[in-house]
Amino acid sequence: MEAIPQPMAERPFKAMRPNQTNCDQKDEKGKPCWGPLKVWHAAPAEVRQKVPEGMILYRCQACLTVYYGPPRELPLRRVPRRVSILGW
Repeated sequence: MEAIPQPMAERPFKAMRPNQTNCDQKDEKGKPCWGPLKVWHAAPAEVRQKVPEGMILYRCQACLTVYYGPPRELPLRRVPRRVSILGW
């Protein structure tokens, strides 16, 4: 039997911690979800109004918990190493 999704008003709405990439929402048994967080571009207007200005919405792909946090910084560029033409 399929679980009926909760309305947006009842879903948890949390602030992200620094470098957080997985959901930490606990279920009824107390186990964390650990689902991946993805940027939520198609968020409804009622959810976007709750977010402080300058923050981006993220949503767990497993339990649909909504997170907000600052835009992610791109990783530092990898500096290419000089490679010998002999392969070593």
